[in-house]
Amino acid sequence: MSTTQEDFAFAVFERVFDEFGLPKAIRTDNGVPFAGPNALYGLSKLSVWWLRLGIAIERIKPGHPEQNTVTYVTGIDP
Repeated sequence: MSTTQEDFAFAVFERVFDEFGLPKAIRTDNGVPFAGPNALYGLSKLSVWWLRLGIAIERIKPGHPEQNTVTYVTGIDP
């Protein structure tokens, strides 16, 4: 994504979910817009939305960006 703005992130994920369906899980780092550093359990509005859609959230360990290098899609429901 070209920006971390939450509204933009929602729009991008809506298009992706419309085209490919919902994944079983999404792996993210711990930054905005995927996590809310000062929010309850670190949940941002975006991550709460994913949970409500039934998508599991997988977070990488802070300070370990190499854990985010796997860029493939698995578990997509038709």
